[in-house]
This record gives sequence, structure tokens and C-alpha cells, in this order.
Amino acid sequence: MERHWDCILVNTRFYLHSLLGLRVAENQHLTPIVCEHGSAHLSMGNRFADVFVRLWEHIVTAAVKRYKPAFCAVSQKAADWLSTFGISCDTVLSNSIDAAAYRKSSSGRNFRKELGLADDDFIVCFVGRFVPEKGMTKLVEAMESIKDPEVKLILAGDGPLRGKVDSCAGNSIFNVGRLQSADVAALMLQSNLLCLPTRSEGFCTTLLESAACSLPALITPVGGTDELITSSEYGTLLPADCAPSTIASEIRHLHQRPYLLELQGQNIHNLVEKDYSWQKTACTLMDVNRGAQQRDK
Repeated sequence: MERHWDCILVNTRFYLHSLLGLRVAENQHLTPIVCEHGSAHLSMGNRFADVFVRLWEHIVTAAVKRYKPAFCAVSQKAADWLSTFGISCDTVLSNSIDAAAYRKSSSGRNFRKELGLADDDFIVCFVGRFVPEKGMTKLVEAMESIKDPEVKLILAGDGPLRGKVDSCAGNSIFNVGRLQSADVAALMLQSNLLCLPTRSEGFCTTLLESAACSLPALITPVGGTDELITSSEYGTLLPADCAPSTIASEIRHLHQRPYLLELQGQNIHNLVEKDYSWQKTACTLMDVNRGAQQRDK
């Protein structure tokens, strides 16, 4: 039985199955929607390999453009990035979260007890892939320089840099590996600060999750983070490509200002519940699709 679709949304533009989705749309006589998730070139963490990765990205993007899709992006940063490829973005279709459901999904896992941490220890958490572009090596270096027995770093994830993480584990740095979503929620509910000195994001889903848990963030201005953190009352933005010493300084500063962290956590929580719901994003997608289909009539 032949299937008929009302909307075809292709997430990201640089995979072979992205082209497959565009071909399906063409066969259905629909204008597809391509949603951009990046705000910088792809990187393998190797300068030589990155030359070929960038070349591939431009080649496959040229193939995507031949299908004449409507383009949207998960953040304004991602929308601006599309201009690198001569693409005009129709709208921002942000990532979303059901904040109440995410909090309730917590496994209740007690990381403080599991890792032998005191109730008054200041927990900084990192959640993400252990790859160079996430900036986790800078965060580890920053933690090694802080030397405050109350400040602890919990790293949750996995990837090529796991060996470096494991070699740095000790009294203040803990690697809990890759976690299921329910355990991530539990970790965020027990932490004092999320730190993500990442180089590139489309829209940081981890920031939405931390906001759902009223956990303030220390993060670089990439992929929509500055759209959520519009001032110091919503979180703390690091300079792009910041040094470990800058990260360490900000962690020390925030550790000494619990009142500011409480304000940031509450404000960003309220913002995400109001403006980043799935219902709001779904309505935006339907509007984009109506415009895309009418465009070619």
C-alpha cells in the first residue's frame, strides 16, 4: 500500500539518508523541510581529516540544495551558519522539552552517596560526548587548577577522550560513564552547576534538560545558548574558545554566589517551561510546512 505524507522533515543535511529523505519528498510531490542542527563545520579533531570532512559537507549540501527544500534551524546561530553555504533560513524551529515530565523521569539515583560526596560539596556536572569539540579537556584542566576540596566535577558520557578522563579521575573528578536519560535527570537534580565549554552545537538539548531541573549553566555562546541565557540572571556565558583558566575563574566565582545560582536556575526554568514546549514547536513546524507547500503551487 502506497503511503502518503503531509510533511517531510529532514534533520541535518550532510548524511546520505538526508538525501534519501529528500528523494522521498520529491516522489510524494512535497517540498521537504531541512532542519539545521550545527553552527560550525563538522570536526574529527584532526586538522588533516577536517579538510576532507569540510569538503564532503559542502558537496553533500550542494546536492541537498538541488531538491529546493525549505530550510529551518534549531537556533538563530544555526540559521546564521546556513549562510556559509548560500542558504537562506525560513525560521527557527527550536528543540523542546516537557520540563515537568523530564523532572519526574529521574531515576532517583543518589550520586552523592555513590561517590562519597558530602551534602555541601559543590557539584559541577558535564553531560555529553567525550570529544574535542565539547571542550571537556579544558574543563578537566580547569578543575585540576581549582584545588578546592568542596568543588567536585562529575563527567557523564563516553567517547574517544575517555582515556584522558580516566587518567584524571581522583578526589575531585569522577567519571560515571554514559548514563540513561533517567540517570542524567537524577544527576542534574543533585548538581549545583552544569558546565559545557563546547565549541559547536545546533541547539544544546542538555541546556534544556538542565533548565527543566532548575540547574544553572556555565556554557559557551554557541547553538542557541545565548537565546536562553540572555543575561546573567539566566546563566553564565563563557567566551567562545575560552581558556581553562577562565573556566576555573567562573566556577570559583559562582561557587561563592549561591544566591545568583538560585536566581539563574529559577529564571531559566520558567523560560523553558513557557517558550520551549513541544506544543509550541509543533505549531511552528506546521506553519513552516504550510508555507513550504504553498510556495511551489
